[in-house]
Amino acid sequence: MIKAILCSVVAISMVASSTSAFQNEPTEFRGIKWGAEINRLSDMEFQVKTAGLDIYTRKNEKLAFGSADLKAVAYSFYKDRFCAVFVAYEDWSNFNALMLALSEMYGSGKRDENNPLEHTWLGKNIFIILDYNELSAQGKIIYYYAPIWFERDKDMQ
Repeated sequence: MIKAILCSVVAISMVASSTSAFQNEPTEFRGIKWGAEINRLSDMEFQVKTAGLDIYTRKNEKLAFGSADLKAVAYSFYKDRFCAVFVAYEDWSNFNALMLALSEMYGSGKRDENNPLEHTWLGKNIFIILDYNELSAQGKIIYYYAPIWFERDKDMQ
């Protein structure tokens, strides 16, 4: 499942930047502040390096988000700084539960005109994507911290 999440790394770069904000834009994910240095986080386990990112999982990760069951959560670090989270899940019921949880936390997301099962929240610093594939019955949430993510993009050119 981590490999499936990692395939999404490239797709993130395709989301256009925005200066709009959404309600309650998060400054952290599960207690880890955006930009936090990996050497200050003792409960992380290195998994793989890909596309300039170091991917970690967390010991004893809670595989739930609201009332949804999750398959995996992967934390991405660029130059040892926390910049993205990839959350994998399965099943339509979990998509609905995640959509409800995200909407309650951040307000209504923007639904993609071409894919009604993809929703985005574009903030000043945080971009969030929720999507679901009906054929595979799999989906993901991607949070990324734009200042570090765009630094990575610039460095990769």
